[in-house]
Parts: sequence; structure tokens; C-alpha cells
Amino acid sequence: MLFRDIFFSNVVEKAYQKNSKRILGGRIVIFFALMFIFACTPQKKLVYFQGQMPPTIPAELDTFRLKLQPGDIVAIYVQNLNPEAFPYLQSEVQAGDNRNAYERGYVIDKDGNVELLLIGKVQLAGYNLFDAKNILTEKFKNYIAEPVVTIKRLDFKVTLLGEVNQPGTYSVSNERMRFTEALGLAGGLTSFGNPKKIKLIRLNQQESTTIEVDLTTTEVFDPELLYIKPNDIIYVEPFKRKALSTVNPALTTVSTIISIAVLVLTVAVNLK
Repeated sequence: MLFRDIFFSNVVEKAYQKNSKRILGGRIVIFFALMFIFACTPQKKLVYFQGQMPPTIPAELDTFRLKLQPGDIVAIYVQNLNPEAFPYLQSEVQAGDNRNAYERGYVIDKDGNVELLLIGKVQLAGYNLFDAKNILTEKFKNYIAEPVVTIKRLDFKVTLLGEVNQPGTYSVSNERMRFTEALGLAGGLTSFGNPKKIKLIRLNQQESTTIEVDLTTTEVFDPELLYIKPNDIIYVEPFKRKALSTVNPALTTVSTIISIAVLVLTVAVNLK
């Protein structure tokens, strides 16, 4: 009777040990498999501009020009054959001029006008810079012989936030900056930036519009997105795996402890 009990007890113990090893090993495999799954991103989610590229830019976009609107700030410079006769006109950009846009330029009022010496109020809202230049030139011709007018925007800025390498607000000197060029200003997306989850927040005086952008497709060449507008905000969302990366030190510690525990248990079981 005693021998039978001992034999039965040994069989049960060995079966238990074998089953414990199997369960423990299975849990470890599952743990590291989950870490691998969450840490990896499919290649397809990282490749930009998948699909058919548009063969050409539509004609209306190729001649794209931003129109001025109330609240815009513009710099207006006037050159003429007799600058001594009109010393109060801005004739050129002074080197090292560190004044802000409000101090260096003219704000288009709520009615769309700017007020200048000699010519008074001039309607500029609703016109692009090329047309505004022609309007001002014709006005100044009534007072100045052969005026040369230059008009520039001073408040064209775009803000890039989220998972870009150099987030911040950037001044745009060219009114025809493309969406992809704006991302390039910030050094592109970080390794955690999700190209499928980008938001373009477009602000104007009345409302704001949010446009979802997927950089893995060719939709960035859509007419609504192709060119950046003043005060646009671009936000790049992170991959979900970034949340996991924030606890990487803890995961490393836990995995080390588990590995040591498994080793100790294995040695202890084998010694029995």
C-alpha cells in the first residue's frame, strides 16, 4: 500500500512538473509574441504615395495664387526715379530690420482696404499679389513717374505639430508652398509618425476646417490639399506603438526578471 502511494505520488508530481513547464513556456512565448506584434509596423503603412500618381497638375492649380483677405499683413515698397522727392515712401527692405510683421507692414482692414500716403485707401482684399501690385502701380502713376511697386505677404505661416522631427511655426516666403514641402520644413515624420493619420487644420476668420490626410496615398495631390494656405496647422499622429515605447525600460526589466525566474525554475525542477 505504501509503495503504491509513493509510486502514484511520483507520477502525479512528474505530470504536474511537466504541465507547469508547458504552461510557463506557453505564457512566455505569448508574452514575447505580443511584444513583437505591438513593436512592429507593417511595411505597407510606411510607404508614401502608394497608387497611381497624377500625370500632370491641373491648369487651374498650375496658376494658383492666394488671394488677400481682411486681416492679412502686407509690405508695400515703392521705388521711383526721384526718391528724394518722396522720402516718406518705403523704397526697399532695410537690412537687419527685426521689427515684427505689424510694425513693418500694412494690415488689410475689415473692409479689405489699406491706406497709403499719396494714394489714400486702396481695395486689396480679393486680389492676388500680382493683381494687387498692378492696382497699386496704376494708383501711384497719378503722382510718381514710372513707379516700381513691390508687395509681399508678411504673415504667411504654417505650424507643424506632433510626430515631426522639428515641430514649430515656420514663415513661408513663397505663396505656392505644397503640403509635402511644408512637411519637409519640419524634417519629415519621425519613426513614430503615422503617415496614415495626419490632420490639416485650416483656419480662417469665420471657421476652421479639419482635413484627414493619408500620406501613403496620392490624395496629397488633391486640389484642396496641394498648396498650403496661411495659418494652416499640420498635426501628425503617433503610431500606437509609441505608447509601448514609453514603457520600454519597464518591459526590459520585466523580461529580464522573467528570464531569470524561468532559468531558476528550470534548474530547480531538474534537480528534483
